[in-house]
Amino acid sequence: MFGVIAILKSFRKEYLPILTIYFASYFLRFHNIAELFWFKSSLSITSSEIVSITIWSALPWSVKIVFGQIIGRFRIFGSARYSYIWIAAFIMLCGNFLTIAIANQVEEVISFGSYYHLLIVSGLLIQTGIVLQDLVADTLCYEVVRKRDSSGKEKSEKCIRQEIGSVQILSRAIELLASMTAFGVGGILATKYSYGFISWFTLSVPVISVLGMCFVRSEPETIKEPIQLPIFLGGLLYIGVIIGLTLSGFKYSQEAIFCIGVTIVGCSLYAICRDLDGARKKEILYILLVVFTYKIVPSYSPGVEWWQIDVLGFSPKFFSRLSQINVLLGFIGLWLVSKHIINREVGLVLFWLNILHVILQLPMIGMSFGLHEWTMRNFGFGAETIALVDTIAEGPFDKLVFLVLTTVATYYAPKKHVATWFALVMSLMSLSLFQGSRILKRILSEIFVVERGVYDNIPELLVATSVINFIVPTAMIFIFVNPFRKKSRP
Repeated sequence: MFGVIAILKSFRKEYLPILTIYFASYFLRFHNIAELFWFKSSLSITSSEIVSITIWSALPWSVKIVFGQIIGRFRIFGSARYSYIWIAAFIMLCGNFLTIAIANQVEEVISFGSYYHLLIVSGLLIQTGIVLQDLVADTLCYEVVRKRDSSGKEKSEKCIRQEIGSVQILSRAIELLASMTAFGVGGILATKYSYGFISWFTLSVPVISVLGMCFVRSEPETIKEPIQLPIFLGGLLYIGVIIGLTLSGFKYSQEAIFCIGVTIVGCSLYAICRDLDGARKKEILYILLVVFTYKIVPSYSPGVEWWQIDVLGFSPKFFSRLSQINVLLGFIGLWLVSKHIINREVGLVLFWLNILHVILQLPMIGMSFGLHEWTMRNFGFGAETIALVDTIAEGPFDKLVFLVLTTVATYYAPKKHVATWFALVMSLMSLSLFQGSRILKRILSEIFVVERGVYDNIPELLVATSVINFIVPTAMIFIFVNPFRKKSRP
């Protein structure tokens, strides 16, 4: 049973290191609203450059393939998991201090380069720490699950899968709780204080991430995984490609890094699935491909947010309210619908979620053509009300996609290569979400240029984004999965 009471009863203190890591990584979002207004008002960085910063900063998510091999094989001071959490926290602190120096215009730091390049470096450090901790937490999600009962008898697959689902639901719930808290705090801070002052609070994130280990000193039993030499060398090759293309100044380096990364990770995933039978291998690879496609579609560019601020009049407080509502409804949807989502065919779930997602983009498109002005004249409500209703409608859907992915990926994890498996799966999803999606977003920003105060291209940008959101996932779902054929999930 995946009800609220059953999930809470299933909680064990061994879950705490996982939950504090997930909480910390999502609580980091508390400075996003202040950062948005800082970028718009204080920095002369274009919308396309802002997207490029996020693409470069997110590269560590794509090399989890290497981190997974290292974590699975090497112990540091006898620790196979917790030592990496401490190392990651230190790396995050370095990135946080650099961010603080940039935000407060410390001359000794900003003299080393442009804001654009310094922000990429700080983002790389922070994301490297988050990625390393996230991989450890993903691995622990499997390792903390008890495979035997109190009498020592091996549990059934159904019981193991149920506990895996419980851990995943608790993890997603803590992420949503952290996001809601972050946006609530962030909205208040962004209204009252400068980004330079707010940046100091980022130091709390690495501290929160290590709290769980203070209550659970002993690590779960782990299997020392052998280095998968082809996979490890592929990961090192990818890092070399990233460094080489970055230093070369090649115009299409981001696109090349993405394509090479997908090729390396895809081949590595296929290789690690060699122990699965043919039907099972085909099913999991198709599921990963469909979710990959679902996550690659672009979201709105920073220019849309500038338009929301200048034309629609959205304030930091209102952005905070929208984000909190989205997170809260995602939390509610996760708890109420998770049982039905987990037990249904993945292609069918993603098909309907994608249709709903695209339909719910229509109000924003409508406002780019003046819908909010028409509703204000005829019904007495404008842009904020439309955005609020749209957020309420859309809130629960996107969070459920990741629940499907993590539950399926955890269930299929090869017992001999757990860390490597999670590294590969999440590297593939990271390539999709943090590289492919943002590259498409950057390309759209360059085609439909939006400058501060010049928003003539907003309607075309919104329409193009929604069209891609509909066509790409729908086509791939129908090519690789029959969404209307009922089949039992393993």
